Amino acid sequence: MRLLFIILTTLIIFTGCSVVDKQYRLHNKQAKQALYKQKQARIKAQRKARKEARILARKKQKEKKASITLPVRPKVHRKLKKVEDNNYSSDYMYPQGKKSSSSELTQSSSTYISPISKKECISIIGQEKFDKYTKMLGSEKASLKRCKMIKEM
Repeated sequence: MRLLFIILTTLIIFTGCSVVDKQYRLHNKQAKQALYKQKQARIKAQRKARKEARILARKKQKEKKASITLPVRPKVHRKLKKVEDNNYSSDYMYPQGKKSSSSELTQSSSTYISPISKKECISIIGQEKFDKYTKMLGSEKASLKRCKMIKEM
């Protein structure tokens, strides 16, 4: 009898708890679904508001572009020059002859100037500048080249 009484009480307790537990779970699940639906509705409203704001901004930009008037470009009448190409020479453009080396070209194009001595260079620019150029350029030959350039000018 004791055993039967214990079994019955445990059955009543567990069945009662399970019913309450199912109701609690169902209520909790419905509450979660309601919160989820509210969040979804809020997100949809925000998206819609953003979309409307973008549309308004585009309309404002179009109106702003339409309101700007560009200045009229002035009409300039220019006379075209007649091109005369009678100075063309095929012999000049395409010479048929012996090609000269670069050293020959430089000598033929410029007048030949004899090398300058140290005394001539000093008389042209002065001893102080000669020493300065020697120190700056590294050798007397470089300073003599400098004097030669100055003399040519």
